[in-house]
Amino acid sequence: MALSTIDTNQIANGKVANEDMVSDTATNPFRSNATNITSDLTVPTTHNFGAFGPITISATITVNGVLTIV
Repeated sequence: MALSTIDTNQIANGKVANEDMVSDTATNPFRSNATNITSDLTVPTTHNFGAFGPITISATITVNGVLTIV
């Protein structure tokens, strides 16, 4: 199954908590993400987060690590 929307309730300790979000990149190299961020999110200092834009942000994002939006 390809990644789709990941919300902050599915991220724990910098990892995706929902096993359904895991994808085999050998058979499906594509990823997608939500276009709206509505829940507060913190990027820990020990992690890199990334997303494809454009993204509308209507929440607080605290970046202690690295956040890249392409």
